[in-house]
Parts: sequence; C-alpha cells; structure tokens
Amino acid sequence: MKLNRNSLVLTAICSLGLASVSHAAMVLSFNGDGGGTAASVVRTQSGTITIDLGDASTSMVNTGGLNAPSASGSLAGLTGTLGISFIALGTSADNFDPVDFTGGTTYGVDKFTSVYTTSSTWAGGSDINENVNNFPGQAIVFTLDLSNVVGDTSNLALTAVAMQNDTDGGARINHLANGAPSSTAVYAGGGTLGNNVEYDVSQVLADGDALAFWTAPSSGQRRLRSFTFDVIPEPSVALLGGLGLLGLLRRRRA
Repeated sequence: MKLNRNSLVLTAICSLGLASVSHAAMVLSFNGDGGGTAASVVRTQSGTITIDLGDASTSMVNTGGLNAPSASGSLAGLTGTLGISFIALGTSADNFDPVDFTGGTTYGVDKFTSVYTTSSTWAGGSDINENVNNFPGQAIVFTLDLSNVVGDTSNLALTAVAMQNDTDGGARINHLANGAPSSTAVYAGGGTLGNNVEYDVSQVLADGDALAFWTAPSSGQRRLRSFTFDVIPEPSVALLGGLGLLGLLRRRRA
C-alpha cells in the first residue's frame, strides 16, 4: 500500500506523541516488618517517610521502630526529596480528625489506631471498644511535603493504588486538598475484590495535600500495598509543531 505525504506526516506525528508520553512512574510499596500474633507485629502511630527522587532510596522516622517503605522507579523532571508524613487515626470520614475512642491501651496505643504491618502491607489496626461502630472507622492519613522537590510539581498525581480489599470491599481512598476540612473520594469502592488488586485513579497532588486510606467497620481485610505517583505529561512542542505542519500540507493540496 502506497502512503501519501499526509499519511507519512501523520505517522511521524503519532511517533512523536508516543515519545512524549514515554516516562516512568514511582511506586511506594508499604512493605512492613511482618510479625506473628497481633501483639508481636511492629506498630507505630505516626512518622515521616522521605524519598530521594534521584535514586528512589527511602528513610523513615516514626514512633514505633517500623522499617521504611520501599520505592522504585522515578518521576520525570523531578529531583530532590519527597516527604510524606503519616498518622493512624480513629476518624470521621469527612474531615479525618481524630475521634476520641474510649477503648483499651493494648500495644501501648491509647485512644488511637496504629499502623499495623505485615511483610507487604500497612493497615489501620486498633484495640477499641464497640464505639467504633458509631464512626466510619480507622484511617492512615498521608500528608505530602513537596517543599524539597526540585522541578515543576504542578502535574504530579496519584495514578494507582494497590491493596488487599476482600470480602466486602470496605477500603477507601480520600483526598484532602491542602489539609482541607472536607475530603473527596479518590477510590470509593466498587472495584474488583481480592488479596492483591490495583485500582487506577487520577488525583493531581499539591504541597500540603493529604491522602487518607480508611475503612468502615465491616468484615474482611483492607490493607494498603502501594501508591503509584506519576507526572502527567504535557503535550510536546514537537507534537504541536507536527500538527501545524499537517495543516499547512492540507492547505497546499486544497
């Protein structure tokens, strides 16, 4: 089949477009310390994760001695360090403020939930009384610090969430813009259930924004496995130029 000039130009434009969106994402995996019985699992209430965007190395300061999550991949055009602070809460799903539960203090966690770990997940775990049923449940709230990121962060986004979400699919992800007092759903349920499932999401992020992984009181396991961050690419200058060239060719032939 013989291609005319317009077809060749259009093919070139498509190639440029594909090149313009070729980029790598960064996956933050919440691998924990494992543990046997509930009493021996490493727990922590709060902490700060730091990700070096140059080599994807991670470090973490936290209250319970939990090892840092691991990161892989890269974020196009960004260097420096990305900070993510977190806290485990008994919470209202609307504003993710702490709720003063009156439960016990097993594992040294008084009136709050804690981050409960396995070898490949984080979850909100608690020792609280039946009052939990009066509230939406438990949450781990992650707040982003982009102040030490070098580059244009205006297109930084959360693009996927992986979790164990079985039995009733009770896990949710909400977004709080700049720590706002109300939140919007990023993942509101309704997807495939299973031990290791990934949901595609689309949430642009800014400095001070928070992501809440939370569960309503219900049956089944809801454990967070990973967040995927990406830089949503802008249309390339080459692609726009190619489109202009195609327009000129069409005018010539008219």
